[in-house]
Amino acid sequence: MGFHTIRDGEMVAVWALDGTCTFIRGPKRIFTFRKRVEKLPLYSANQTSYLVVKFKDGHIDNVPGPTNLFYNPLLHSEISVRNSVSLTSHEVLVIYR
Repeated sequence: MGFHTIRDGEMVAVWALDGTCTFIRGPKRIFTFRKRVEKLPLYSANQTSYLVVKFKDGHIDNVPGPTNLFYNPLLHSEISVRNSVSLTSHEVLVIYR
């Protein structure tokens, strides 16, 4: 009739007709009559990568791994996973701007 099951480890955004949004993390079963359910993607970074999080207000955060982050359509404009540079004990990284 209008039920939606959110599995364990998932997160959804539920949009109402008036434009409001609520975020629900599973496991849960919700009543979704006259609502739109949007599954949010999960971005994961391990110890050799990091997340580049671009916000809608313009600033950018680099989040080192290991970490997980759900995309929030109200806050984030883009999230991407990038590999980090690994250095041994006798190496130096120099960045010129």
